[in-house]
Amino acid sequence: GEEAPRRHAQAFRRGLLVNLTNPKSAMMWAAVATFMIGAGLTPWQVMAFAPIGFASAFAVYGSYAVLFSSAPARRAYGRFAKVFEGVFAAAFGVLGGQLLVSGIREAGR
Repeated sequence: GEEAPRRHAQAFRRGLLVNLTNPKSAMMWAAVATFMIGAGLTPWQVMAFAPIGFASAFAVYGSYAVLFSSAPARRAYGRFAKVFEGVFAAAFGVLGGQLLVSGIREAGR
């Protein structure tokens, strides 16, 4: 009845608040903006990217929310969560290591 829409609205507000206050998100967008300015884009072009970034993030995270609001998806993820987390941890570890090695090489030049 009326309880479900209220819970959905509360969950949406909570998720939005978590994402808007996530310092990692702010740092990522700052890095993207720095890259874009360094690539020769004007400040207006960089600013125009914000609505595009917002729309794509809303679509991706909205899709996650819809997908993981189903019980079968939550159960499946729960079964394989450690595998997913391990694969992503390894991938980010490799990428971070490559960035570190690249930075050390660049500093030595």
